[in-house]
Amino acid sequence: MTFLAALASLPRIASALEGLAKSFGELNRRAIKAKASQRRKSKDDEIDERIASLLDDDSGGLPSGKIREREPIDGAPRISSSGESCTCVCGRCAKDD
Repeated sequence: MTFLAALASLPRIASALEGLAKSFGELNRRAIKAKASQRRKSKDDEIDERIASLLDDDSGGLPSGKIREREPIDGAPRISSSGESCTCVCGRCAKDD
């Protein structure tokens, strides 16, 4: 290749390098998005694991599908499922059980 031919091809080479730089920039942006997405997913998985361990039967959490009944605070009357207040001293009424 002669010197003039090499000189004439410089604009095409510069244009190709510019296109290549744009392509690498786009790939880098996509990689950053994918890495952030993976980081969010791993955090979600970690949170799900923590919640599951808190709700595990062995650790004192709630059994799956069951709700524990709380004791009344300071002997406050418990409201029954029928909407009536329990009037006995202990806060529980036999008719609610």
